[in-house]
Amino acid sequence: MEIEQKKNIAKISDYFGRDFVFLTNNGTYSLILALVSASLPPKSKVIIPSICCPAVLSAVQMADLNPVIADVCKETFCMEIADIKRVYDKSCSAIIAVHSFGRPCNIADIERFCRKKGIFLVEDACLAYGQKINSKKLGSFGDVSVLSFGYDKPLDCGGGGAILTNQKQLSITLENIIKSNPLVRISDKSYVTLFDRFGELDNLAKIRINNVKKYLTGIKTKKLILPKNEYAFWRLPLIIEGYRELFLQKAQKKGLIFTTHYKSLGGFSTDAFTPVSDYLDRVLINLFTRPETRLEVIKNTIEFINEFYND
Repeated sequence: MEIEQKKNIAKISDYFGRDFVFLTNNGTYSLILALVSASLPPKSKVIIPSICCPAVLSAVQMADLNPVIADVCKETFCMEIADIKRVYDKSCSAIIAVHSFGRPCNIADIERFCRKKGIFLVEDACLAYGQKINSKKLGSFGDVSVLSFGYDKPLDCGGGGAILTNQKQLSITLENIIKSNPLVRISDKSYVTLFDRFGELDNLAKIRINNVKKYLTGIKTKKLILPKNEYAFWRLPLIIEGYRELFLQKAQKKGLIFTTHYKSLGGFSTDAFTPVSDYLDRVLINLFTRPETRLEVIKNTIEFINEFYND
């Protein structure tokens, strides 16, 4: 059994080019453990993007650190180096770089900045692994990377997460924490599903990209702002600058589901200045790209959008 587990872990290690892999109960636990294992100064600052899952904010707080909320770039929907520099000061000990909506941020730039400043970098690849940027896999950047295997993630295993790193001392700390805390470990069911499906990861990413292409070529209205790149989006974000509520109401009547993730985290901080995120909060809708999304649903979604904005 132990030999089989080592072989399974080696599959993830080889895929991402990481020396050490730890499986957890979910992506949030992965974030918390990654921060705790780094032994950062208590109450020091961690920069996070204002557009991301609220669990990122909770993870920072649960690690006894102070989140600093940075704005995001309107073109990439991600926190980029310019956004980080606006809020950075010497009391910052870590940055969590999130590939928002599964769209890669300019992680290499952020990595260089962190090296220069001596800052601990966590790559949150929960929505984006299975893709590459400049021939390097997402999940291989930073001091640690975190993954999620929950619902609608690149690998949906019904739950689970992972922490990836190349740092030996960090790995020793993580191993000791996880060994002494059974509740943070991946469930047996998710573990089995993960390694049953792991070999499908690249193909699942390709299916998402093909679904994205269908949307981007099929939507004909100029009244929406669409992403310019064909990534394996977790959900495809579109900007609707007018009539969003009416759009959502009519879609619901037709049995079509659109989501509006994520609400700007700027409202959680009295000193956050996040005009781009606050704007996106008001105008974003998301289209489903998951491999299970039926072609009929994609066609009906495209047809509805074109009819709504071209009537």
